[in-house]
Amino acid sequence: MDGTLTLWHKNGKKMAQGTAKGGKSISRQFWNSKGEEVDSMEKAKQ
Repeated sequence: MDGTLTLWHKNGKKMAQGTAKGGKSISRQFWNSKGEEVDSMEKAKQ
């Protein structure tokens, strides 16, 4: 898998974005439903 993946909260705000190359994750970012950056997917889902 190569490219960018973006996940969204139901309210339209970005939940997660990551980039993969050769099937390996090379970057990841997460946001909670308020749009604040957090450090994990678990916190993004809260």
